[in-house]
Amino acid sequence: MTEEISNEFSLKMPNQKNNEHLAIVTLQTGAEFLKAMCDDKIERSCRVPGRLRRKIWLRENDVVIIKIWEYDPKKADIIWKYYPHQVKRLRATGALQGIDIPE
Repeated sequence: MTEEISNEFSLKMPNQKNNEHLAIVTLQTGAEFLKAMCDDKIERSCRVPGRLRRKIWLRENDVVIIKIWEYDPKKADIIWKYYPHQVKRLRATGALQGIDIPE
């Protein structure tokens, strides 16, 4: 009666239909504001929404998912942060091809 446990855990991935992209934090500009380089090679001004402000802490070179604003495509909201072990899995699957992430 032993069950085999799979090592495959699903990762949250950006939904292109909802205007979500992978990005890397490049600069913190204020309390909840930062700059992020997206996978489409555009640096956007991002903010952390209030519901996530005290739940996630962001530093430079963190990999995140952003959601681009509909009325201003130069700005976005942070909706997800990947942890280091998740970034390793993203690299292994090839999802981070368009983003230059320092080791």
